[in-house]
Amino acid sequence: MSEEWKHADLTSLIGKLAWIIGIICGLIQFIYGIAFGSFSLLVTLHFDPWNIFSAIGGIIIIIVSLIIIKPQFSDKCAKKEWDALYDWILDLGDLKLPWMLIWIVIFIIFGWGYSAGPIVIVFVLLFFAGPENSKWAKKNK
Repeated sequence: MSEEWKHADLTSLIGKLAWIIGIICGLIQFIYGIAFGSFSLLVTLHFDPWNIFSAIGGIIIIIVSLIIIKPQFSDKCAKKEWDALYDWILDLGDLKLPWMLIWIVIFIIFGWGYSAGPIVIVFVLLFFAGPENSKWAKKNK
């Protein structure tokens, strides 16, 4: 798709930074989980399992950002390959689910929510204010 739309530059910038923001958020979450878990164990002499989940979630966010978000999402946003992002769907018969939405849910489950922010913004701009109607919502006949 060669046509420009008014949100293309903003969408490209946010998409390019999505994997970096994911890594930063994952590192903050990992450090918080380790540091706060160690501190609460020393001070209160009880162990809080939430801190382990926080540290593991941070690691998962970092891995997903490096392995999936950067090559499949951020690189395509940087090149403004909107068709590739529209075609990045999980086809379940009549239901077509964008992979962006799946990764948003995973980032929200394993992160603190803000790590999914850039992907949410790009998803909303592409599918609701994008250069064309989203292909995943159309019925192929």
